[in-house]
Amino acid sequence: MRGMILRENATAKEATECLRRMRLRVQSGYTGTMFDAYMELVDELESQLGNCFEKDSVLQLLHTDRYWHVYQSGGSGTIVHHRAISQEREVLHSRLERLEGEFKLLEAWLGSGSLVLIDANSLMHYQQLDKIPWATELRIPGPVRLVVALAVVEELDRKKFEGGDSMRKRAASAIRSLYRLREGVGPDDPAQIAGPNGTKATLEIPRDDVGRTRMAGTDEELIAFGAFLLQAMGATQRVTLVTADMNLHIRAQRARLATHRLADKFAKDQPE
Repeated sequence: MRGMILRENATAKEATECLRRMRLRVQSGYTGTMFDAYMELVDELESQLGNCFEKDSVLQLLHTDRYWHVYQSGGSGTIVHHRAISQEREVLHSRLERLEGEFKLLEAWLGSGSLVLIDANSLMHYQQLDKIPWATELRIPGPVRLVVALAVVEELDRKKFEGGDSMRKRAASAIRSLYRLREGVGPDDPAQIAGPNGTKATLEIPRDDVGRTRMAGTDEELIAFGAFLLQAMGATQRVTLVTADMNLHIRAQRARLATHRLADKFAKDQPE
């Protein structure tokens, strides 16, 4: 099954707590017949999970083939139906436990520090990430966390084989730089970057499939991902998109993201 899609305005913390409570609820005892107790459980889960997750993903979690088999039995009370209910409660608990773990990791990853999304244009046409004093350039408090979305990595990989010779070389150079900066670092761990003048930052390429559905276009995905991170944090921190693309800049601001265009002195092609 696909993951649970976070409802608008719900945070990762709220989702984690909701999943924890519902997981414990599935484990709790019941009164009355097994059939009635199970139907009441499903109704309660649908209501409670619906406070944090979109309805379609909640129904997909709860309304399985086995659920419909039990529902249509009308509480016949046979051993076969009792076994089906027991199995469905076990599967439901396992899925809630897995989802709780995913959202707990997302909540922990959001953590502290200012999240800074870098677009493909900036990676290709400006200096490598460790050549820029990010804390000074962005003027933002707290640790600077540079985030390269998977959609941006995919775009760079495509550009290695598309367009003119110069474009392909720049895309390949950007990919090599990311490999270098993240060498020896696990896929879910931050890479430490030592920049000019003693400045420091981290570089992360996070999962993008927890609590959301990816968009098809790179620009649309980058804005949607940034907006999702802002929502999942509860707007307690800010998310900045670094781009020199005016169209992307405007659309990101409409999505309540902060934006930043790197200074010309960091461009690979210095202006006259």
